[in-house]
Amino acid sequence: IRANGTVKLGRSHVPMTPFIGVPYGAVFTLSADGSKAERVTECPVGEWAAGMTTVTQKTNEGLFDRNEVNQKLSADEIAAMKAAGKGGVEIVEALCANSSTFQQKTEFAQEKYKKKKA
Repeated sequence: IRANGTVKLGRSHVPMTPFIGVPYGAVFTLSADGSKAERVTECPVGEWAAGMTTVTQKTNEGLFDRNEVNQKLSADEIAAMKAAGKGGVEIVEALCANSSTFQQKTEFAQEKYKKKKA
């Protein structure tokens, strides 16, 4: 690992500098254009497992993965949001708000969905 090197994250190549000397498990976000990574102190999509101790009667059994029906945002609208400089957190919030099945999912499934989309 070299401080002046780069690392590939998804489709982006970002400088290694922010990753040097930080503790294991540190959370980073990519800028909207994917050119740099910034360390965050609070996870932008909520705490992955915090607050998941409540018992719920919800189940994901009846939910069907039909993205073209369940998601009201089109790929073009998402691309336009990215082009407008919207960050990952804003896009994930929009995806959740425009999903017809998101509110029907269990809390764990909602957090898992947010983490996957972030």
